[in-house]
This record gives sequence, C-alpha cells and structure tokens, in this order.
Amino acid sequence: MRRKPLILDIYHSMPRISSREVRNASWDTIRWTDQSYKTNDLFEIWSLPKSGPVWRVGEAALVPSNTEDGAHTSDKVVPSQNNATESIAPLRLFDCENECLKDAETYLSETNGVAPEYLVVSQVWGDAKHLMSLPSVEWPVPITNKAKWDAILSYCKRENVKWLWMDILCINQDKSVEADQEKKTEIPKMGQYYRGAVACLVVPQDYINFSTKYSQLMDLYSTIIETDAPVGENAFRIWENIASVDTIMSDQWFWRMWTFQELLLPKRHVLLDGQELHIGRLRHLLDWYHKILRNGSLTQPPGGRHYDYIHLYDETVITKNWRPEKLGWDLKEDLEQNGHVDLITLAAQTRDKSCTVQIDRLLGLYGLLNGAEMVPIQTSPDDSTRPTASLEEMWKETLRKVVSSGKVWPLLHDLMNPDPEEAAEGERWIPEITALHRRADAIASYPETLNHRNGGRIAITPAGLEISVRVVGQAVGTSASLGDGGGENNKLFACTWLLKAKGFNTDPIVQHLKDGLAASDGVPPGEVKESQRALDRALSAPSLSDCFYIFEKTDLRRKLAYAAGVAGWDRTVLAVRVEGQNAPMVCLAWTHRSIPPAATKCWVFDVSSNPVSDVKRWVIANEVGKNVFRKIGTVRSYPTLIEDGSIRTADIIFS
Repeated sequence: MRRKPLILDIYHSMPRISSREVRNASWDTIRWTDQSYKTNDLFEIWSLPKSGPVWRVGEAALVPSNTEDGAHTSDKVVPSQNNATESIAPLRLFDCENECLKDAETYLSETNGVAPEYLVVSQVWGDAKHLMSLPSVEWPVPITNKAKWDAILSYCKRENVKWLWMDILCINQDKSVEADQEKKTEIPKMGQYYRGAVACLVVPQDYINFSTKYSQLMDLYSTIIETDAPVGENAFRIWENIASVDTIMSDQWFWRMWTFQELLLPKRHVLLDGQELHIGRLRHLLDWYHKILRNGSLTQPPGGRHYDYIHLYDETVITKNWRPEKLGWDLKEDLEQNGHVDLITLAAQTRDKSCTVQIDRLLGLYGLLNGAEMVPIQTSPDDSTRPTASLEEMWKETLRKVVSSGKVWPLLHDLMNPDPEEAAEGERWIPEITALHRRADAIASYPETLNHRNGGRIAITPAGLEISVRVVGQAVGTSASLGDGGGENNKLFACTWLLKAKGFNTDPIVQHLKDGLAASDGVPPGEVKESQRALDRALSAPSLSDCFYIFEKTDLRRKLAYAAGVAGWDRTVLAVRVEGQNAPMVCLAWTHRSIPPAATKCWVFDVSSNPVSDVKRWVIANEVGKNVFRKIGTVRSYPTLIEDGSIRTADIIFS
C-alpha cells in the first residue's frame, strides 16, 4: 500500500523536519514544491531491503563466483601495440628546396633508403575555392589563398626545412576512383605521419593575428603564471588579455575535426613566425583563467573593457567553451600513456567540432585509434550522398569489433541516442555517434575505463549483445532526473540528507561530492578540506533546515556547480541494494532522461572481469524481458561495498 508522501517546500518555507522524524515517518516518496507551487515527485523508494539473494531474474541458474575478485580470467592490461606508433616513409614528400613533389621511391633514393626528417603541416582548409597548380603535382591543389602557401614555403626556406608533408600536396585530391582508393589507404596512415614528423607547422585561419595574440599570452604566462605573481596586483593586464584568449580560441584551427588529431599527435608545434606553440602552456593558461574568474580572484578592474561572454556573478561565468577538458586537450596524456585513445571518448570530445563531410567525424580520428580497432574504409571519403548512413555503418562496425575482442569500454560511457525508440532492436546497446550532435548538453566520457575487459562470454546476435556480467545489485529507489546548476543541487542535497536520516548508506554519494569539491574551480586549493568538512556537517545536521543553512553559509551549492563529475545534466540519485549489505547504498548516477530506472526492474552490473577493486564504472540497466536488459546509464563503482565471494555472475542480453 502506497504511504503518504513527504512533501518539501524549500522555496517558500524551509521545513523544520528532523532526522528523528524522518527515521520514524512512514513514507516512500519525497515530493518537491517548486517556485510556482507545482509539486512533483523528487525521490521514490520502491522496496526496502529484504533478506536473501538479490538476483531474481528469470530462471537463470546462477552461482556465486568462486574465482579471485569474481574475475573470469586474468586480464592483465598492457599498453596497446598501436601500429600508428611505428615510423613509416610517407607515400610522397614535397621537396621545399627544389619546390617539387617526390614519391617515396624517388626521395628514398636520395636519402640512402632512410626516411628523412620532415615537417608536417596542419592547416584549416576553409573555403578552398582557389586551386593552385604546382609543378610536379598532378592534381589541382585546393587552398583558401595562395598567400597561405607562400607563407608556408617561406617558413620552410627560412628554417632550412628540406622535406614537407601536407595532405593537399601529398594525397591525391582528384575526383576519381584511383584518388578515392588512395585516400582510403592513406587516411589510416596520417596518424603515423603526424607522429613521425620532426615538428608540426600550424597555420591557423587567421595566422597573422593568432601569432601576435599568442605571443602576448606567453609573455603573460612567463611573467605572471609561472612566477605566481598576485592576481590583484596585475588585474588590469590579466583582464585585458582575455581579448587575446578570445582571438586564439575563436580560431577555427581549434574547432575542426581533422585538426584535432593534428593537435594531439605531433611531438611539437610551431607557428609561421617561428614561435613554438606550447599546447600544454595554453591549456594551463585557460584553466587558470577559469579558476581565477570562478573563485572571484579576478574581477573587472577600473577602466577594464567589457566582455559580453564574461558574467562574473553567474554560475557559468564564461559562456564560451574554453575549458581544456571540454576541448579534449587532456587526451594527450592518454595518448602518451596508452598509444591511443578510445573511440567514444574521442567522439564525445569532438562533438562541437565542425567538418565538411559527416564521415570525417570518424576518419578525422583514425590517427588516434588503436590500429587493431580500425575497420576498412568502405565509402568514398568525399561521398556526400549518404553523409550520415556512411558514418553510422563504419561506427557500428568499429564498435562491434571492439566489443567482440573483449573490450567493454563502449558500454561504460553515457553516449546514448536521445530518442530511445530510434535505434533498431538488438542494436540499442551500441552507442550512437550522431546522438552527440543532437544534444544541447555535454556527454561525459570516462577514459579510466579504457582497460576494462570481459574474459567471459561475449557474442553479438540479432537479439543484441550476449555477455557475462557480475550482478552488483538491484535499484530500490530513484530520484527524478536532475538538471545542471546550483539550483538543482538543492534537490541533490535534500535527497542525500533525507536518505541518510532514513538509514541508507550515503557514503558513496558523499565521497562523490567530496571528490567533486576537490576538483571544483569554485574551491581554492587551500579551502578544499574545509569545504569537505562543511559537507559532512551539513549532511549530519539534526534537521533539513540546518542542513540547508550550512550549505548556504559555506557556499557549497555554488562550489558543487563547478565540480567535475558532479555538475551536469541527467544526474540521478540512485539507491541500490547490494548483496551482503544491510542498507542500500546511495550513489549519483547518469541515466537517460527519457528512460528512467524501472520500478523493481532496474539493476546494476559490472560488465568487466577485471579484479573488482580495479573496476571504475558500472552499467545501469532495466529488465525488459527474460534475462534481457536495456542499458539506461552508468554509475561510478564503489568496490569496497562488494564482498569477496558474494558477487554473482549471470549471462544476459543487452538489447
């Protein structure tokens, strides 16, 4: 029988409900009254813990795992032997000294059969209406204007660069079957060309102003950031240089699909005026600007110019997408450590980048992929007649290949179709690349799951993905989907405090929030521990009004609005009954906004066979048939809650 709901009206009259009243009250639903006096369900408890095994699906014959940490196999993860790291001789190189293009046979005959050092060019094609005719180049060379080519050649002669690789020069640009076949062969090798080059010459769209503004920023970096000079004493200079940041970050070189891998792959980058382009320093500078603007260290000084994209007293602060982690620059570390980056992380990070042909959303990333995960290019790289279909076909084929090899990171990301019914039956487990570009908000990716593997049964059938999983637990309650921003954090705090008072285990969600404070731009480094202690005090307060008083006094709502891994759309407070635990754990999950957790039919699975202590993320899925499930989200793992020998394994199907 449904109990009387607990109704909270925090906007108009802060409830004085105490933790004792919460424990003793008989309620299974928390309702929330908003500013317009409209009341909606905030959290619903479906069932309270009972004794006995958690797993009760179909008639599966399941037994507790008796292998160490529940692992099916010993999956020792080693860095990938990516064939993209091998140095190879390019098909052609341009001889800058003699101003002619030479094939590999010709230039190798001049270098005693050894691939010479060469410079690689990264440029924004732009509206390449001009077709250059160059001696020894058999096809018209598309370029925005000849002045750009003259500047490139002038740099090479000034710096005594003998050999040059540039896509428009060294890959056949004709519209022919032969040229298409060459592109299919050469595109997968471009990553090797960029890795193997002695340096990458970057030619931004506005290459003259870019160099000037970049020089100003590097001077700021060396004299203020590196010396840790006081922000207040240098406020005017720092503030005025926001315009230089805008010039740099507005250049299309940072926002095109093909130039993304050209930013990550090379050993070093140089500009046409000879400056070295330090991506690491630029990344640090952008992060620094975000922090000093968000924590209030930098405000508009007297006489400082107005920026319509800076809002000092709003949560967003900067409305332009300048965050290094949003730009994907952090992936340089993954690339150096593993030799490649996983495809879904790349897709999520490049969602805002532009391209002329849709298939470039995949082909433009080939240089960053594990060579073993690439699939043959079946379509013409320039085919615009089937722009989305060609992309989706290659995407699905790539992910089937990845999962069939035992790698399960494609299941551990939040890349799902915004329209739940669009995907074909049996293919809904496959992440949707086109879904990214139909969402207004960002999708989180989790590079830490790259080494997650499954050594058990994996088979792709018309019914879906058949896979052996470890059953973590069953959801016994869920909140409504939470939005982004500090206001939505009120709901998050209310759920956490009430469930803790109800006797649920809130340690997982509290740890999640503490980690978020440690990573938040709104918390100066010296204030992290005190902010975390304030969180503990608030959630242990004797009444909900006391809890909110502490949150407001210590500014926790704003601080968590900037917290990586906490802030964002489609967050759900989920209560999960874990085998062997007396109280349900409460965690902060990501779930699809159109597919909420199903009452009494929502489960949490570990889809890997890695040691339990090494697993970083779990899958959330609704039961839709006998041992058939549909993924609806993911959640951070809490391996300390899993007792050795108690976790169960099951063979299920993700439809």
